[in-house]
Amino acid sequence: MADDDTKDDAPEESEDEKPEGAEGETPGDAGEADSKPAKGIRAMLTISRTLLITGAAALFLVGGGVALVFTGALDSLIGGGQKRVTVELPGPPVQYEFPVLLVDLKTGRCRSPFIKLRAVAMVSEPDMARLAEVETQVVDAFQAFLRDHERQDLVGKAGTDKLRQGFLSILNTALEPAKARNVLFREILLQ
Repeated sequence: MADDDTKDDAPEESEDEKPEGAEGETPGDAGEADSKPAKGIRAMLTISRTLLITGAAALFLVGGGVALVFTGALDSLIGGGQKRVTVELPGPPVQYEFPVLLVDLKTGRCRSPFIKLRAVAMVSEPDMARLAEVETQVVDAFQAFLRDHERQDLVGKAGTDKLRQGFLSILNTALEPAKARNVLFREILLQ
């Protein structure tokens, strides 16, 4: 009976006293079954975070590259900068004075304002002969240019700059292939 006593001392496990969880599962097995969906969600979140960070970094790099190209910051590195060319003009410029222009300006009224001006062209000495040949056409083009403008278009510094650019364009067209250096005004009377 000594053997029976030793048997009684060891507690017997019954089927009712099994640890929590389903049959045949140990406590570690039950935790794995519950964590499988959580692991999948974690993996998806990790992948989506990685994609989001990678996309943001790529967008930042592309946007920065585009900004560098459009601002011209890379021109000196890639050799795309503007190249400056210096052209030597023969001799100092010579002044060529046009006759006084007295022109009515554009208006919708009977009494129209007028402009009186004396213009001087700055050209190279070899181009003086060509300018003398086309002077009549240039003066006619100046008058047509002035008649297309209203008084308020020609007032102030902006108006003078507009006149200068228009006259210079007319001169350069008439003198082609030569170019006038500048147009100056000795007198401008706008009334």
